[in-house]
Amino acid sequence: MFIENYHGPRRGSSKSSTSSQSDGRLSIFAKAISQIPFSGYAALVSATFEIYGDVFPSDNNDFTLFIRAIGDGAEKPQDDESLGNLMVDYQFIPLPLPEQVMPKFFFRQAVENPNLFVKFLPAFRVDKHARYRLWECAILNALDCSFSGSSVLTKRKAERMRYIAKWLEDSPPGGVEEEKEIFKSALTDIHKRYPSGYISSVIMAKVFGLVDEYIKPGFGSLIVDDYGGSNQSASQEIRQGFRKFMEECNNAS
Repeated sequence: MFIENYHGPRRGSSKSSTSSQSDGRLSIFAKAISQIPFSGYAALVSATFEIYGDVFPSDNNDFTLFIRAIGDGAEKPQDDESLGNLMVDYQFIPLPLPEQVMPKFFFRQAVENPNLFVKFLPAFRVDKHARYRLWECAILNALDCSFSGSSVLTKRKAERMRYIAKWLEDSPPGGVEEEKEIFKSALTDIHKRYPSGYISSVIMAKVFGLVDEYIKPGFGSLIVDDYGGSNQSASQEIRQGFRKFMEECNNAS
């Protein structure tokens, strides 16, 4: 992954498949290694070759096995059990995570396999793209629940929200500001996918409420400066929805 993500002196050349993760939302890892001069890059490659040899032609190195398990995006990934067995056997997960890795498998591990969960958790904390995918999934689940006529979540939906929340318990290296940045990016991207007016301010208020209750308790108070004022960078539905959410919070208290 170090070799795949290094674009220092080759920045002007053709882009690799991993250099455009979600419109440039590269992980901290990818951004950091892009600052390494070519001499440093060459030294690291040389050192790893001395230790591991030429891993790329091998069909049995960790990275090749992992990518084969999840497919290349065109093929259907293996079932969750096979992927889980691979990670247990090799104690390995690539970082940054390949974009085609779907989070559903990881969420369930948070409850079913705590030991494996602990090993994966750092990847979702430091890999900005992986964390974006977590927030994307969290918001989509909250949105799905918000279109329901009932204000009470079913046991299955509430459990799924708690699964996702467990992966977001620890803050990213950039703290609250980085968390807010990723959340806002995911929320804006999701809102843009739907036709204008499809997601009303009432629905958005429910989304904020579910995120605040199930995903990040108290998160609403952290983003009040981003959505509570006259911030024009967010859509009208998002801003109005946040105000409705805050009004409901104030009335409840």
